[in-house]
Amino acid sequence: MTPEENIALLHRLTEILNAGDIARVPEVVSEDFQRHDAVRVENGVNDVKRFLLDRHEEYADLIWSVSNAVSRGDHVAATVTGQATHRQTGKQVTGDGLILARIEDGKVAEVTSLWDRSNMPGD
Repeated sequence: MTPEENIALLHRLTEILNAGDIARVPEVVSEDFQRHDAVRVENGVNDVKRFLLDRHEEYADLIWSVSNAVSRGDHVAATVTGQATHRQTGKQVTGDGLILARIEDGKVAEVTSLWDRSNMPGD
């Protein structure tokens, strides 16, 4: 895939996450997907679906956005922002992060992420 196609794939994943459309997750995420994060890890499509359901259950109006994306080879690095309302507290939250995504066979195969969680409830 070209760098532009890799970046477009990351934007497609973001659209699916924002819509909470778990049926479409396998369109863009590989079966053996892995996410590495200081707080949680996902392995496989079902973990991504569970993550997505959990996030939309905990947060209303959840929107992730990707900016400053660059791609080289089979990797995309980007800044990501998540904005939502925490359902339990009603608090507006914003989280900023950096991600490195590895693309394999036209799907996101791996994501390593680092998030600023200082605005999150309980943090």
